[in-house]
Amino acid sequence: MAYPIIYAKPELQELCEKQAAARKALGDAGAKKLRRRVKELQISPNTVELRKGPGDWHPIPHDWPGCVGGELAGAATIIARPIEVEGKPGWRVECLGNCYKH
Repeated sequence: MAYPIIYAKPELQELCEKQAAARKALGDAGAKKLRRRVKELQISPNTVELRKGPGDWHPIPHDWPGCVGGELAGAATIIARPIEVEGKPGWRVECLGNCYKH
């Protein structure tokens, strides 16, 4: 089952769905990892299952309460929040890139 993903901004959706845009913004390695992180979100119903996977997903309690972050390349991260979409588990991508408020 694929879990739905929604995006906080249209730019985030473009980066996640268009490989050329991701490569331009994150480089080849970052784009490849982004594709993997998005796939991990699609197959994980919640943060517990997501954190069992290979993406080094981790909670971000101070900067992004309720969210988890997955590493991409360098300082780049994908930040996602678990949500409910039409009564089913899903994800909302909140940020891509250098997302920390420090």
